[in-house]
This record gives sequence, C-alpha cells and structure tokens, in this order.
Amino acid sequence: MADINWNKLKPEFDWDRAEARLADKMQAAHQHIQKVNMKTAKITACTFVREWTGATGTIYYHDITLDNGDSGSVGTKEKNSAKISVGETVTYNIEEKEFNGRKSYNIKLTAPAPTFTKGGGGYSNPGNQQEIRKSVALNNAVQFWKDQKGAKTQDVLVTAEVFLKWLEGAVQTKVDDGGGQDEEMPF
Repeated sequence: MADINWNKLKPEFDWDRAEARLADKMQAAHQHIQKVNMKTAKITACTFVREWTGATGTIYYHDITLDNGDSGSVGTKEKNSAKISVGETVTYNIEEKEFNGRKSYNIKLTAPAPTFTKGGGGYSNPGNQQEIRKSVALNNAVQFWKDQKGAKTQDVLVTAEVFLKWLEGAVQTKVDDGGGQDEEMPF
C-alpha cells in the first residue's frame, strides 16, 4: 500500500459557522429589499378590467385600491382570484409606468417575507441523509487517494465504504490516551 497522508482527512470547513453567516446575510438582504421595494396593505376595492391571452395562458387584469392609498393594475392567472379579494392583505411592489403622457401603476404581488433563523432544525429526510453520507464518504475517499501513485478505482471505493461505515457509527476509532503511542487507524 502506498504511503498515506493522514492530514488530508482533517476537516477544513466549519459548516455551522458558514450556515450562520449565510442566514445572517440572507436576513439582512431580505430586510433591505423589504424596506426599499416591498409594501404590505389590505385591498379595499377590486374591479375586473380586461383579459389578455398570450403564449403562457390568459392573464386577468384588475384595478385594485389598497388601504394605504396605493392603487394600480394587477394581473392574475385566475379571473376571480382569492388572493386579490377585498379584505385580503397583500405584499407587493408598485411600479410607475407612463404611456402617451398618462401615468399608470403596475402592482406585482410577491410572497410575504419569510423569517430566517440561525441553525438547523426542521424536517430531515433519512434517505437524503444517507445519500449525503455516501457523497461525503466518496468525495473524501477521492481526495484521500488522488495524489497517491498507483491508486486504483477499487482502492477509492473500498476507502469510501470504510469512511461510510465510520460516518454511520459502525467503526469505532481509538483515541490516543496521552501515553504517546499512536493507535493504529481502523483502516
């Protein structure tokens, strides 16, 4: 067996820190967008105006008035859409248009702002977790063998199986108890 560089097995990426930083960035970006563009208001009036049929289907245009004083035209895929009924609260962007010297306002409905939380949690599919473990094991086996001369595909696959068993908790590793003797690796 070729001389093995065990230092390649050290983790070099802190996933928890990266996840927390990403959550912070996403929340900050979302808050910025919400402050700049998005508004939320309740519909006080809704009138059907016209329909338009294009390549993707029919769009039904309604003029709506909101309780904050905004008003404009909104297009939906349904003629009597519940999401633009009087009394509904909508989150939207409003855009001013000018045509032949006449100003009009287009309202684009958006999804309400999601809330981001740090950390994991939520639903975890065991099947997906197993696929992730397999991917991690194979990737690390490839990294482990890629600079070793004479390495064969079978060497990578056997190493990936060992790594996978370790990830699943089937292989127990011994830890140096401070006696100065390095314990032999399980593979």
